[in-house]
Amino acid sequence: MGALACDGASRLEGRIRDAEGRPIAGVNVVLRVNGRRDSETQSRDDGTYFIQSLGHAPSNDVSLSITAEQTGYVAYERRLTSGEAAREHSLDIVLVPVHIAPRVTAGPGS
Repeated sequence: MGALACDGASRLEGRIRDAEGRPIAGVNVVLRVNGRRDSETQSRDDGTYFIQSLGHAPSNDVSLSITAEQTGYVAYERRLTSGEAAREHSLDIVLVPVHIAPRVTAGPGS
């Protein structure tokens, strides 16, 4: 699999991994058409996902976007032009972990 699959039936597929290349299971993947939630799925144990629109094929008057979210990672979002949606075939996504700085508490006399 390579980048984003969006054929005449608006089918999207790919693989979701972390920065080290490990697959991430259970990522919520949402396809939006003209800003409205169209369909969603979750990535499998091997990080792969497959999502199909509820009947919207790419055209000049339709905007598509895909989001991928998982607790502990920065949310991913990509908007596609009608030209991108018509020619690309898959979308591999890399999620970056959220880094939270440790809490430091200063005591008296610090």
